Amino acid sequence: MGRRKQSARLRRWRGLWYVFYRDHGCNPPVERRVSCEAHDALTEKQRKALLAHYLSEEVNSHGEAVRHGGRLAFDTPLDEEISAYLKDVDERVELRALNPEARGGLSTEARRVIRQQICPFLTWLQTNHPGLQTGSLTPHELRRYVEEKAAEPTRLGYRDVMRSPTTLNIIRRNIRTALGWIEDRRPRRFPDFAMLKKALAPQHVPSPNRKAPSPEQLSAFLRAAITRESPDYRVVISRVKAKKRERFLQAPACQAQTSVSRLFLVLALTGCRLSDALTMKWEQIDFEFGHVNLVAHKTGRATFVPLAGAPEGELAPRFMELLKRWKEEAGERKFVLPSGDLPEPAFPKGPWKQANDLAKVRRIGPQILRRAFTSYCASLGLPPAVVAMWQAHGGVSLRNGIVSRCQLAVRARWKRPWA
Repeated sequence: MGRRKQSARLRRWRGLWYVFYRDHGCNPPVERRVSCEAHDALTEKQRKALLAHYLSEEVNSHGEAVRHGGRLAFDTPLDEEISAYLKDVDERVELRALNPEARGGLSTEARRVIRQQICPFLTWLQTNHPGLQTGSLTPHELRRYVEEKAAEPTRLGYRDVMRSPTTLNIIRRNIRTALGWIEDRRPRRFPDFAMLKKALAPQHVPSPNRKAPSPEQLSAFLRAAITRESPDYRVVISRVKAKKRERFLQAPACQAQTSVSRLFLVLALTGCRLSDALTMKWEQIDFEFGHVNLVAHKTGRATFVPLAGAPEGELAPRFMELLKRWKEEAGERKFVLPSGDLPEPAFPKGPWKQANDLAKVRRIGPQILRRAFTSYCASLGLPPAVVAMWQAHGGVSLRNGIVSRCQLAVRARWKRPWA
């Protein structure tokens, strides 16, 4: 039978008084010592008070270890745990690639966003807190990192900008998810995860005064996109060469493999997400009954958009005819949108922006078209439940039934659809 481990005790060692105690926050527990002189415990009464403190700490840590399977791992390097989390993300992406229909794992876009937020945090830890253990992480370090990101300039295209409150909330959410993944491992890594989670709580972001683009602005964007896709389209180039100013016409430097005008029509007339529009296949179009079957990549919910034979079809009365003409041009292509030499359609970011500049209207993006779709449905008097079904929103339980975020948005814009 092994000898019972001694509890915290006072001991004179090498001419000085020390408190020897057992640290259960390590895996396995180890015996440590602290100098009474370092804690200003110079008298016998002060030394006994210090001993009582470490006795209490020892009992609490031992009880916590027993409650969680008998072991704790507060001495684990935090950077190793975060690296393990990133490795798990890579494995989940591979799982999604093996069987996309199972709705498991993560998408490559999700991995890009996670790495974009977690890798700088990992570098910051290794630079400012090398060797930081999980049990030593405090809310102050997490707040300090977010505050440094808020004060640090970043790049948006060719401009230096400051991070918005929404971007900072994305940073908080991704770090909180990574630490939550570490917290779920056994043995436990954090003594008090609720305290860390509170430090990464999202901050309130006031909603901007958004306005849906008018039909005239949408028409101007579509005309500009069609004009830019013409083979005869040329842009005016102005430059100074040999101290002389030159002006000449030149074909656009950036050509879109995926048609901007067609992508615009699919987004504006169905209200679907960008990922759903890019992956829409011809097998999802039911020409006999006149509706589009959609499976939202974000939520996994299946829905359909009736484009003919229903009052809702008033939003796009001729879109089904346009889809039939696109089908004749597509040939053996399985995707609704063309992709050129690419394996599947991709968002033409550069040509989209150039079409927006050519139309000379304020910025119109895929998410703005999705929000505008809700306003147009409200102006036509369509039921909020129908619009929520189209946009594949999740519902929340309210006293008078099930109302989704989309339905609430429709009701808010019912009297002022263009506000």
